[in-house]
Amino acid sequence: MFKRSNGSEKSFPNRKSSTWLISPKASLFSLSQSRQNITKKAVSQNNKRRKKVTSRNVRTASESVTYSWSSLITNLYKARCKDLSIPVVGHQLEKFANFCETGFKARRFRLPDLGLAENSAEFIGEILKFSSFFCEMDLSKNNLKDLGVKHLVDGIARNKSLVYLDLSSNNISSEGSEYLFKVLSRQNSVISLKFSSLEGLNRNRINSCAAKKLCELFKNPIFLMCEIEGVNLGDEGLTYLTPGLESNLMALNLAKNNISRSIGRFSKALVSSNLVQLNLAHNNIGNCGCKELSSAISEENLKIEVLDLSYNNITDSRSFFLALCKNSSIKNLSLEGNLLKSGLSHTLYQFLCANKFLSTLNLGSAELEDDGVEIFGKGLPKNRGLTCLILRNNYIGHSGVFYFSEGLKKNKTLKTLDLSNNPLRSKGGLTLANVLKAQRTLEKINLKDTYLRDDVGQVLSELTLYRTNLKSINLEMNPIDIKYTSSIQRNLSKNKNKAKRYLAPRLKNRIQKLKQEAGNILKITSKIELKKKEKLNITQRVEQTRQRLSEVQEDQLHKNNLIKEELQTLKSKSSSLDELLSSTQKKLQKETTNCTQVMNYWKSQLSKVKSEILQLEKTSKM
Repeated sequence: MFKRSNGSEKSFPNRKSSTWLISPKASLFSLSQSRQNITKKAVSQNNKRRKKVTSRNVRTASESVTYSWSSLITNLYKARCKDLSIPVVGHQLEKFANFCETGFKARRFRLPDLGLAENSAEFIGEILKFSSFFCEMDLSKNNLKDLGVKHLVDGIARNKSLVYLDLSSNNISSEGSEYLFKVLSRQNSVISLKFSSLEGLNRNRINSCAAKKLCELFKNPIFLMCEIEGVNLGDEGLTYLTPGLESNLMALNLAKNNISRSIGRFSKALVSSNLVQLNLAHNNIGNCGCKELSSAISEENLKIEVLDLSYNNITDSRSFFLALCKNSSIKNLSLEGNLLKSGLSHTLYQFLCANKFLSTLNLGSAELEDDGVEIFGKGLPKNRGLTCLILRNNYIGHSGVFYFSEGLKKNKTLKTLDLSNNPLRSKGGLTLANVLKAQRTLEKINLKDTYLRDDVGQVLSELTLYRTNLKSINLEMNPIDIKYTSSIQRNLSKNKNKAKRYLAPRLKNRIQKLKQEAGNILKITSKIELKKKEKLNITQRVEQTRQRLSEVQEDQLHKNNLIKEELQTLKSKSSSLDELLSSTQKKLQKETTNCTQVMNYWKSQLSKVKSEILQLEKTSKM
């Protein structure tokens, strides 16, 4: 397959015992170099690295194999011819080599739409096993199929440099996609995968089993971006994907996947996810799905900045715009293709008044009429965040432009306005031109196919002479005389050149201001440092005081405990003395009672004796 340095053929070597000649140096991309010079350079590099060959190498250093750039291209071309069942032609090889030279620049492997299949995939997989040069691979719009993807993924599994992988439209079935996701979930370099179906050709497909493996891939900590547009995922597949949102995934494209009923659970998972970009265009979430998303959008933890809900059969956006009033993360929102003719209510006015963060709003192809844009006339003067407003492909006439222009006059943030494919006609165009005379922030205006005529062209031609803020006006498909369109383009070109001339001085002034601000910031930071030191000293003092206070508190507590113990002992002694006193009193009372009884007894005896004595005395006298 590849050539040895001595001319014999050999298969791929162990990575440690070989040297690839694919390097960032531009000289190695030139096909004009002779194979002999390349081989000599590779041999010299191998000779320098022979000391690094270990016992684990399959081949010894003397058997080190080198590969030339031209042989790589030749073998890849042969594999492609085998895939397409066509003969190898010399001049076609040269064209293929030139194409590869362009596609392989800046560490990129770009071979889209070349009819590559299993044989080419096997060869590319072998390249990836032993080359750490390429960091981006684009093989979209080929026909790799399941077998080709398996060959390719076997090489990717051993590669440590590939970061971006595009396998869109390769006729890969659910079996092949399941194998791809399973390997990538354990791979440690790929952070971005495109697996979409483009233009309905060679469609890739994902079933429930493949969706489970894709969920595991989402949980890979290094995996950040995934595009699976048009792979027929469906509600069931989205249900299996939803748990994987609680990961490091930042960008997800789910457009054209027949999603409708399962959007509720998905919306709840968005709140705790790290998604920054989400594309749900060309599904069928409807008004119910829109309400589910509204509840997620109103949460503070939501991190999404770019949200695309184009062509989702949404007709009522009231809850959505009301939720946007509470949201501070979304910067770019597309509702194109949703029939919002009756859905732009007072909540849109509330949103326009409250908005500070949304910069781009796309309401194209929404069947808006004159009365539908009246809200913009009222809300734009109070809006402080919107810089790009897209209203293309609607039914806005001169009356709508009149309503719209009233708000546009007072707006100070809008820079890009798209009113293409609207029946403005000359009256609406003149109204808009009069607004532009006073409006100083608009830079780009798209008025393609708006039925404007020469009178508008003449006014715009004069206007662009002195209104230097205007950089681009698209007047394609309008019946305006070429002299006016040419004059407008010349004036716009002068405005651009003038802006470029003034750009350097403005940037210098800006740099000077930034330097001054940086100096002020340094002063402020020094003051902050001093305050921090003061705070540190104060905190140390406070800590010392706290320690002393704690010591005093402990001392006092100890003393209190001693006093409590003494009081307890005294109480116990007092209680014992009380008991003794009470017992003594009882004894004394008993003795007193006994003594009283004895005294009473003796008194009675004494009285008896006295009576007897008296009686005896009486008897003696007698």
